[in-house]
Amino acid sequence: MTAKADVGGYIYNATLQRGRQRTKSARDALRRIVEENPGPQTLAGLITKAAIALGDIEAVLTELDQLGRTARSLKKGEQA
Repeated sequence: MTAKADVGGYIYNATLQRGRQRTKSARDALRRIVEENPGPQTLAGLITKAAIALGDIEAVLTELDQLGRTARSLKKGEQA
């Protein structure tokens, strides 16, 4: 049975989805910078939005790494 936090479980999948959403947010902000050639205030806002999204993505990757490590530890414990 897949535990809530196991790879493929709903906590893992929700975390993965959050990472995908933040990646899209960063991509959209960067795309607007390239396509719209915004003024200084809008440019600063878009850069900030992309930077925050990248920080969020780093947090998601850390969570996914921890979930994977926990799942591996539990699996090793079951084999012992």
